[in-house]
Amino acid sequence: MPIRTKIFVALTILIVSIGYVTKARATEGYDFSKMIQPISKHARLEHADWFTWGASVLRGDDSQYHMFYCRWPKRFPFYDGWVVDAEICYAVASKPEGPFCHVRTMLRGRKHEGQIHAFDGASVYNPHVKAFDGKVYLYYTGNHDPSSDRMIGNRKVAVTHQTIGVLVADSPADLGNGKYRRLDNPILKPLSRIRADIPEDERNGDPNNITPANIVVVNPSVERRADGKYILMFKGWAAGKGRFGPVHGVALGDTPTGPFEVQPDPVLAVPLEDGRLAMAEDPYLWYDKNHQKFYAIVKDFHGQ
Repeated sequence: MPIRTKIFVALTILIVSIGYVTKARATEGYDFSKMIQPISKHARLEHADWFTWGASVLRGDDSQYHMFYCRWPKRFPFYDGWVVDAEICYAVASKPEGPFCHVRTMLRGRKHEGQIHAFDGASVYNPHVKAFDGKVYLYYTGNHDPSSDRMIGNRKVAVTHQTIGVLVADSPADLGNGKYRRLDNPILKPLSRIRADIPEDERNGDPNNITPANIVVVNPSVERRADGKYILMFKGWAAGKGRFGPVHGVALGDTPTGPFEVQPDPVLAVPLEDGRLAMAEDPYLWYDKNHQKFYAIVKDFHGQ
């Protein structure tokens, strides 16, 4: 999405701990209604023939700001394009607010390498860049359509086969210019596939023990805890009825690339009056050293 001068969605800030989540109050250190300021027109990155979305920025040792963002061609409807043919691009600026200059496409689905049925064969998106101990990690979501050998698969199938992968590089510039190691397997994948709209022959898992890592795992956000473990926040789908039914969970690992162990309880799942779960996504997790708490900011479609 191009960065606009107005904000059209609500943002909810949460205090996160393993096993529970609460809405933060201004007295707990953050009042985003006061912190959000107008955005200048040059603080925007867009392409005429592409939808742009999901930017993540890291300041490098070169004092440049390295942006990794997702885009997909406008020849596809917005709703379909991110699932069937999105890519991750690299842009650079001398200031955090930009202007950012597009450099190159730095990651595409492995179908372009002849691996159409790889976990990230069809499309890649949700970039999240972090630096830990001298290495740079780009976490992302990828999907594939196991029922098709076509370059553009079935959106309805691919959207239910989403997992999380990672790239590893020595610097943000190396990452952006393709000098990275791409793991062959996802670092986090669903533990179950249980929901009414999933075909019976594709369902798996214990219906009495469903974790947040159900059907899909998407929207990765990673931070390091004081004990050295890494916490990965993600979104999955609830097993109940209703569109999407998003639940957010966390997984813990000893290294930035895992293996990650999914914790059993959701950290965010907000029920609406009609029984559906409120739509929320794209969490960003960070640790505040002054308050000694983890916080997560989440896109909230309902103001819940």
